[in-house]
Amino acid sequence: MFLQDLKIFKLTYELGSMNQTAKNLGFAQSNITARLQSLENDFDIQLFERTHSGVKPTEAGTAFYNYAVTVLKMTDELQHQPSFRKKQDRVLITELLFNFLVIEKKQYPLDQYDFSLIKTSELLKNLQTNPKIVITYKTLNEPHYQLRETGILPAKFYRTPQTFDLTHKPLLINSDSLCPFRKASLTLAPKHTALEIDSFANILELVAKGQGWALLPTHMVLNSPVKAIETFPKQNISYNIYQHI
Repeated sequence: MFLQDLKIFKLTYELGSMNQTAKNLGFAQSNITARLQSLENDFDIQLFERTHSGVKPTEAGTAFYNYAVTVLKMTDELQHQPSFRKKQDRVLITELLFNFLVIEKKQYPLDQYDFSLIKTSELLKNLQTNPKIVITYKTLNEPHYQLRETGILPAKFYRTPQTFDLTHKPLLINSDSLCPFRKASLTLAPKHTALEIDSFANILELVAKGQGWALLPTHMVLNSPVKAIETFPKQNISYNIYQHI
């Protein structure tokens, strides 16, 4: 994970933006922020100053950039030596399932797999790259992939404790047209005004600030000041894990 953190830092330094780093790597911005904070805590330094236009490296951050470039270059040279080469299994997975299975449950160690975070609507296009493992809400009917495991992602509708009249707040849904959370939201609350948001991390932040309400996985809200809306039933969002054969 340390090498991955160095790569995240290096890209953020070069782009000057955590948001752009998240988009380039296919991560949620909250994950980028957490990894950079972990580096700062480990080395007891401040790497960046946050500005309205992005981030600006500190003097220590510039020195650390030179260190990161050196370590990553030496590691790359070492890994390209025949005796050190190790092929990692590539995993196609959505943002929420990555947060749930990789970050929360630690079912897939970060240093043992190569993750590609995709939207559900992008699944078929990305299958052409022959990933080893595919974790998706969809049912695959591909001859080279075998169903290995199924699971459930428990979810509920959430609001802030201060939000009682839902008619004056938008229902926040994911912008991915094939997202099952989006489909369930529009099915259970068809008469409410819906607002599309690209990231579930941003949806949760908006709900926590009282700017809307949404269907979210229960594990995602454990440390957030939101409250379940009991008038809506609990949802069990199913997912499937496939392996290339």
